[in-house]
Amino acid sequence: MAGGLYSREKCPVCGANLRDTGRWMACPNHPTQRSDRGIYVKISGITRRFDGNYAAAQRFLTGVRFKRDEGSFDKRDYSSSRPLSIDNLLAKWLEYKKDEVASGNYRNLMNYALRATEYFGNTSVKSIGYAELEDFSKSLKVSQKTRKNYLAALHHFFSWCHRRGDIDKMPDFPVIRFELGYRQIVGKDTQIRIIEEIKRISSVKTWLGVKWLATYINVRPAEMRSLKEGHIDLENGYLLFPHPKEDRYKTAPLIPGDVEILQSFPIAFSGEMFFFRHDSGMQFGEKHFYNAWIRACKNLGISGVDLYGGTRHSSARALRKFFSPERIKRAVGSATNAAFERYFMIEGEEVREVFSQADAAPTPHQIFNTSKTATT
Repeated sequence: MAGGLYSREKCPVCGANLRDTGRWMACPNHPTQRSDRGIYVKISGITRRFDGNYAAAQRFLTGVRFKRDEGSFDKRDYSSSRPLSIDNLLAKWLEYKKDEVASGNYRNLMNYALRATEYFGNTSVKSIGYAELEDFSKSLKVSQKTRKNYLAALHHFFSWCHRRGDIDKMPDFPVIRFELGYRQIVGKDTQIRIIEEIKRISSVKTWLGVKWLATYINVRPAEMRSLKEGHIDLENGYLLFPHPKEDRYKTAPLIPGDVEILQSFPIAFSGEMFFFRHDSGMQFGEKHFYNAWIRACKNLGISGVDLYGGTRHSSARALRKFFSPERIKRAVGSATNAAFERYFMIEGEEVREVFSQADAAPTPHQIFNTSKTATT
């Protein structure tokens, strides 16, 4: 049989090494000379000490032999550095993700990983299956949407582990169901009023940033803030938004009026300078555009409409008067089918058209005329 129990103790009578008898460690020449001290298991490149605990050593050896026989033995499971523990692997995964995602997304991943580490500790990733993931999900005191985000992050993590060979197969994940609410939107006229109010109360670049968010609806606020002078291509009329840490870009073709606006700005000293910056040279803060939008809305007596709903969503909705949903979807670029339907309320519009055709009631004009005749 593979491996065995050994002892560093020697017989006090003859000096022979103590050996495993199946019940304890004893001298082969003097069976009454026994000792539990210095016991260790050695099997398949693993050495584990069990000083003073023969029974525990025997159980450990039996367990390793069983895993060898069933083909699930992995030496890394027994390393003192715990290379397959979820806390160690999550830390390593975060190191790689830091070079792949934007800083805001990375902060979210750090939060998800911290909660998972607190819950699972140093549990081996190979020991985590559907039941453990479901229990973790239920332990989170968060909304269904946030719970889904946690599990989505862990799904990416386990996919990474699977590609690396740390786990043989992906665990099944619980399905989290939730219904996203609709953002409040505004009509185009109201949107223009808000943006004009931002122009009145804020800096030119603050106004321009919000105006662009309502114009170039494939660009998100964080991406807009990150725009650098060197990523404005006036010759060809494009705004370029590099994907974090990658050699690919999201582009926004500039409309002629915006090219003229940009030509009025002085040339920057460095292409690495953020375009949306304060006079001090510091980049606009994370909520700069949002705060300007809310302040303008307050001045105009408009409530309940956030920056995202009032720019991207409202513009996309208004564009349905001019373009097909599929064409708008291509312009938005990143919207999934579900998100797209929520932006433009496609289902509601289609149902309204069906209901209109099904309506058998007389028109208001017919009702009026009928009523008048009856009275006469």
